Amino acid sequence: VFYLIDPLLGAANLLIDLGDLAAAREFLNEAGAIAAELGLADRLLQYHILEARLDHAAGDTQCALERLREMDRQATEPQQQATVLYWRWRVGGEDNDRTAAEDLYAKLCRRIPKFDYTMRLEELRDQTTGSENLFE
Repeated sequence: VFYLIDPLLGAANLLIDLGDLAAAREFLNEAGAIAAELGLADRLLQYHILEARLDHAAGDTQCALERLREMDRQATEPQQQATVLYWRWRVGGEDNDRTAAEDLYAKLCRRIPKFDYTMRLEELRDQTTGSENLFE
């Protein structure tokens, strides 16, 4: 059952981007149930972020932001906090969320230069300064 989670989350993500919210909800609910049953905190984080994105895509930005604020209160690891702040910025457009996410991703990149962190940092920096050297 574990091997189903990532494809289900990936499908939900794609379906949200394509606007097929009902199908996205089905995939998301199944992935969330499996992640909860197996106690997979990282996949549950993805599940909750996709839930917020789904709310936002359905026109309920306030509910999406409240979900993300609650996730922010529960996030204990820097990568979790950075991810939640990134999505708060993407959904709500608040510059303070962008700045906080940028700071966390910069610290994460210095510690663990993962591709995902570098790409997020580049996107966050491009919003205010244009293209910057990520390794300054």
